[in-house]
Amino acid sequence: MNDKLNRTMLSEYYGSDQYSTRVAKLFHRWSGYEVEFWDNEELVQFKSMFEKSKYYAEDACENWVTGI
Repeated sequence: MNDKLNRTMLSEYYGSDQYSTRVAKLFHRWSGYEVEFWDNEELVQFKSMFEKSKYYAEDACENWVTGI
């Protein structure tokens, strides 16, 4: 069974200006949060953040799309 099918997307973040090709997607699973970082429609990085809070995962998404 593919674990990724057992998650819910909570939000998507979009970059602007020089980072307009960046997208971050925040997911929730029973075990915690996961984040996907995309650039030019290509998955750059996937992070499991099961030990972290929702706010931490949201900050990671915002940092990605703003270039921090």
